[in-house]
Amino acid sequence: MPQSNEQLASMLNDRKGEPVFVSPASCLLPENNCHLNVAAYLKDHSECTAARGWLIEEVHGGLTLFYRHSVVRQKDGTLLDPTRLVRQYPFLEHDGTADEFDALPNMVQYPPPSIELENLSAETDYYD
Repeated sequence: MPQSNEQLASMLNDRKGEPVFVSPASCLLPENNCHLNVAAYLKDHSECTAARGWLIEEVHGGLTLFYRHSVVRQKDGTLLDPTRLVRQYPFLEHDGTADEFDALPNMVQYPPPSIELENLSAETDYYD
């Protein structure tokens, strides 16, 4: 388990070559509710299980964003995404337990930010 967001981002970035594209489910549920959508899907499909992981978005300038995301693993092992997405993103499966996943931040970026935003003061002039 990573000790910081920076360690998590580095670990995920090291695994960027492992992701898969997940097929959308035939009935798409609302966006921005993936964890609830998976729970709802599983109520009607008891043979399936939840798969937790990260959507990967490559941003201009070499920045990579990793977003916590849940999908469905079918009985045959294939993955389906019941959540409506703006576009299809690569999915990197979480390497750990559900409890560990639930304790992780919703998003991390690689490389990590060069300053801690919560340490910025309103009185400090950062634009000389």
